[in-house]
Amino acid sequence: MTKIVLCSLTFLGGSYGTTFAKNLNSTDDEVVHNDSVIVVGTKNITRKSEKAISPVDIITAKQIAETGSNTLPDILARVIPSFSYPQAAVASGFETVRPVTMHGLSPDQILVLIDGKRQHVGAMINSGSAIGRGSNPVDLNAIPISSIDRIEVLHDGSSSRYGSDAIGGVVNIVLKKENTQNSITADAGGYTQGDGLHRQIAGSYGLSFLKHGWVRFSGEFKKNDYTNDSGINHLASTIGTPIYGKRIYRLGDPAVMSGKFVVNYQYTFSKHISAYGFTMYRHDDANSSMVYVNPSSSSNVPSIYPNGYLPLIKPVIQDLSTVFGFKGEIYDKWNYDLSINHGFNSYHANYDQINSAYYNDYRYTPTNINGATYKYTQDVFNFDVSKTFKIPFLRNPFRFSAGMEYMWSRDTISPGDIYSQYGSGGSITGDSYGSWGRRSLAEYAKLDTNFTDKLSNSFSVRHEKYSGLGNNVSGSVSLRYELTPHIAFRTTLATAFRAPSLAQEHYASISTMHIDADTVTQTGTFPVTSQVAKLLGASPLKAETSKSITAGAIVHPLKNWSITVDGYYIRINNRINLSSDLNVSGNMAREYLQSQGVATSYDRVRYYTNAVDTLTSGVDLTTNYRININKNSNILLNLAYSYNKNHVIDVHDSPSILKTLGVAGTLVERREHYGLLEDTNPKNKILMSANYKINKKISTLLKINRYGSYRVFSNSGSQYDQTFGARWTVDLSFTYNLPKWNFVIGSNNIFGTRPEPNKYANSLSGNYKYNIYSPLTWNGRYVYASVSYIL
Repeated sequence: MTKIVLCSLTFLGGSYGTTFAKNLNSTDDEVVHNDSVIVVGTKNITRKSEKAISPVDIITAKQIAETGSNTLPDILARVIPSFSYPQAAVASGFETVRPVTMHGLSPDQILVLIDGKRQHVGAMINSGSAIGRGSNPVDLNAIPISSIDRIEVLHDGSSSRYGSDAIGGVVNIVLKKENTQNSITADAGGYTQGDGLHRQIAGSYGLSFLKHGWVRFSGEFKKNDYTNDSGINHLASTIGTPIYGKRIYRLGDPAVMSGKFVVNYQYTFSKHISAYGFTMYRHDDANSSMVYVNPSSSSNVPSIYPNGYLPLIKPVIQDLSTVFGFKGEIYDKWNYDLSINHGFNSYHANYDQINSAYYNDYRYTPTNINGATYKYTQDVFNFDVSKTFKIPFLRNPFRFSAGMEYMWSRDTISPGDIYSQYGSGGSITGDSYGSWGRRSLAEYAKLDTNFTDKLSNSFSVRHEKYSGLGNNVSGSVSLRYELTPHIAFRTTLATAFRAPSLAQEHYASISTMHIDADTVTQTGTFPVTSQVAKLLGASPLKAETSKSITAGAIVHPLKNWSITVDGYYIRINNRINLSSDLNVSGNMAREYLQSQGVATSYDRVRYYTNAVDTLTSGVDLTTNYRININKNSNILLNLAYSYNKNHVIDVHDSPSILKTLGVAGTLVERREHYGLLEDTNPKNKILMSANYKINKKISTLLKINRYGSYRVFSNSGSQYDQTFGARWTVDLSFTYNLPKWNFVIGSNNIFGTRPEPNKYANSLSGNYKYNIYSPLTWNGRYVYASVSYIL
């Protein structure tokens, strides 16, 4: 740790290029109202983002528009190099809620706030083999881009301020307020390979009422077609059939039709009380594919599908977030904020699929099956107070903040129709559905001050008690020292935690998965409280805990030149992950389970564990330089670089019962131990850009991106491991502005760069052309155009 701190302090500077793209010229009141101060880490001093005591990125609405993307996770990955948005396919429906990762950590180790209020996690678990396997993150796709004023990303562990989930950092979405520009935008784009057409119309409109109030409406509707980058089928079991040598899979982005709406508002009665809030709703209808059912498969009915068929999953996703509160100033200049936050996320699975087991018993099966519904609900009550004090022996005032938070959450799994449950193809079996709740109560305090004009600090502590999980205390200490007006250093020491989500404790499903090219199996994911999991050694989940340190510097060599760097070290104990697929098809294991009254219509079992401890370290570097050509023309150059290394430092012992039953392998599979938790996340990423403002009307943006190499490990042995080389891409866009109109045309990945293909042994006999862990999309060149009208 000492070496990391010293090495970090020798670098010149700290966060990312986005940090210096726009100053936070807000007053202290505006900062508090926007809640960006919570992320920035100070409540008593108006700061530009580079003045922040902790590393923070600011992504402006202009930068969001310049990405050419209409999904929030993709925007984060395109602007901040420590974020990755890996391609997902055949991920048991999770490709529809595909998340981002930060510093190579799990997607659910990022806390998401909307205007400083905790956003609920999604209802869907990543039970497939994609990056973030076993995670239960916030569904970032629920937030309409048209409603966002800016995005603030804090790179410190922040559980002492926000509670569970903030191990890797915090993303705060700041919504547009009263004074934001009103506009309507239409855009379209697609991939030059001929699929993935995107169409969207979005707008945002605000108005004042009764002199002291305002309300803003934002919304968007989009329709994205699916993409298909599968290979040619050469499965041995299909030789002699019409599907041999044909393209039978559909691998790529899902088709999505989405509608999103936000209304946020505020009314100021006096300086003592203002009412505020927002409501956000999203409805998605998606369509993605699953594992192809071969003609000879036991899951097929040849009289219905003589050549086999491709099952489709068509989830319906709904998301609601609503916040209402009061804030103002009370006795002796104490500021208060009282709020209630309600939200839910639901995922209802529909399938274009048959149930062969039901057909074999009753000579009938539908081709459309109504699957299970997963729903997560969260209610949060917050009360915060703060005040600035002046003490005679301190040169500068300090701000004291304190508060409490009560959170109630519930996870519900509702079964689908009989066809979705019957036999080995059932999506839910036995007692794997129900409703479970949890409560937590937290108290926290924070102190911010400047000891001197050069030295500022922040201290925070938080106590939290979760029902069923016990108590946790997190703390953090942050310091920033301004050596000269051009050089400053900063560091943070923090502890953090992440409670297992209710879905991780209670999620259950049975899905079809490949073992090798010609063999598929039924794999059951069971909660640790289920009988089968307990019989195979599962134990109650504990909270993850972490210790972290960040240290960095900010340098301004010239007036228009900024350099920053921040190093970090994160030690996480009791990481929550899905176990290996435990093979229970052997006689000894099957007889043991059956003797305990457990029906085994599946061949493999997995459950959640706290089986590993990990260490994450790395550095984030950026430099920005502005060249002023004349009054109306300039060039902004940016280079951002991220390096991280993840390492499993301990794997806990597997339950002894597995060895007794002859179940081969360990609790943590090889692919996850050496890959998903270590080397399958690229260690480095580079983003370079040149934004040339030619005049008041015309500008162009050139971006060059490098995605680092990564390695994928196979559970079948080292001979199947594969290292994938780095890839470079180039993005280019042009903007033309008129007083009321804005026109943009552009292309992401203009040279059509693709990931390195799988070697044939890993391609499912040619079907999987590309790897599902690629940080670079499979789809090639994307071209787009948009037009905006200022209302």
